Amino acid sequence: MVGLFALAGCRGGGGAGGAGGGGAGVAGTGSGVGGGGGAAGSAGVPGGNGGAGGTAGAAGRGGDGGTAGAAAGGGGVGGTAGGAGAAGSGGAGGCAFTVAASLSTAIPTVGIVTFATDPPDVTTAEIQFGLAAGGPTMTAPVDLTQPDHRTLLLGMKASGSYVFRIVATAAAAACTSADYTLTTGALSRGVLKVPPTIYDDAGRARGFIVVTALGGLSFVLDADGDPVWWLPSSRPATTRTQMSWDGRDVYLVSMNPGNVERISMDGLDVDGNVSGLAGAHHDLTAIPGGVAALLQVPVDGGIANSLVERSRDGTITTVVADLATLYPASHPNAIHYTPWDDSYTVGDSLATAFVKITRMGELVWQFGGVNPNYPSKLFQGVTPWRVNHGHHSSPTAPSRS
Repeated sequence: MVGLFALAGCRGGGGAGGAGGGGAGVAGTGSGVGGGGGAAGSAGVPGGNGGAGGTAGAAGRGGDGGTAGAAAGGGGVGGTAGGAGAAGSGGAGGCAFTVAASLSTAIPTVGIVTFATDPPDVTTAEIQFGLAAGGPTMTAPVDLTQPDHRTLLLGMKASGSYVFRIVATAAAAACTSADYTLTTGALSRGVLKVPPTIYDDAGRARGFIVVTALGGLSFVLDADGDPVWWLPSSRPATTRTQMSWDGRDVYLVSMNPGNVERISMDGLDVDGNVSGLAGAHHDLTAIPGGVAALLQVPVDGGIANSLVERSRDGTITTVVADLATLYPASHPNAIHYTPWDDSYTVGDSLATAFVKITRMGELVWQFGGVNPNYPSKLFQGVTPWRVNHGHHSSPTAPSRS
C-alpha cells in the first residue's frame, strides 16, 4: 500500500489566502501578532472542455496591524473549474507538508513515512500514530538527518487501520499535518498472539517483548500480546534476537559458535555475517552505539572465551580476552549490559555462576560457583545450584532506601 499526500496546516500568525481553483478558496483561520497580508490564491487546475472560470480565493486574515490580502484564483482553462485549495491555518512561520507513506515489503506491520516541508527549515519533528478507532497513542521520533526524513512506524498490529500525523517545529511555530491512514498487512503464518495475564492494568508496563521461539522464529509482542514485528523467515539455530540500542536494527546469534546477523527494523537491510564477531555463540547484548557478544577464540591449541564489543561502524574492542582470568569460566552462555553502572553480567551454566564485569574488564563480584579467582569478590552464604541458563538484570539502579 503506497500513498502520496499533500498536507497543509500550522498554528501561527496571520492566515494565508486560500489557493485558487475553480471554487472559492477557504479563508485562513489563524491570527497572529504583526502578521502580514494573506497570500494570493494560486491558479486553478485546467479541466476538460468548455468549463467556466474559477471564482476568487478568499482573503487571508491579516495579523494585528497587518493588511489583509485578497487575490483571485485563476479560472480553469477552457474547461470545468477545479476545486479550491484549502487555506493554511497559519501565516508567519507557516508550513506545509508533502508526505509519502507505505508498508515495508518485508514486514507488513512496519510503516515507512517520508516527508518534506515548506519552508524546509524544520528544527524538530515527530510522527504521532495509533489505531484509527482511538487516535494516535504512539510517537515515532524523526531523525532530520535521514534522507527525506525517513521514519519507521513500529508497534502496529497486523490487519489494522492506523492513523498518523506529523508534528514539526519550524521558525518557532508548531505545525501539524492532517491525519492520514495506513492499513497493515496480515499476520505471517506461524506467528501467534500470546495473551498476557494482567493482574494490575494501571501498573503494568506498556512496552514490548522481543521473542526468540523454538525453531528460530523471532518476533516482537506488544503489551496486549499481539505480534507487531517478525522476521520474514525463521533462522532455525537462533538462540537470541536483540534490538539495537537505537532501535534501528535487530541482531541475531546462534547457539553454536558462528556468525552474528544484523537486520534493519524494516527488514530491508540484511547483513548475514557481521564483521569482527566470528565465533559468537548463545547470547549477545545491545550497548550504546553497538553490540557486545561472547566469542570462542582459538588460543594456543585451546579455546578462550572472550567478551568483545562491536560499534556500528565495525570497530572491535576486546573487554576481556579470556574470561578464565576473572573466574573459573567453563561455559558462558548469557550476557546483559547494565546501563546505570555501565557494566556487564555474564552467566556461566557449567560453572553455575554469575559474574559482574566493568567495561574496563575488571571483575566486580561473583555470585555462585566454586574456587573463585578472587575470593574477596565471591558472595558468601549462597546455596549452590546446578546449571543456569540465562538471567535478567535491572535496567535501572537499585533503590538504596
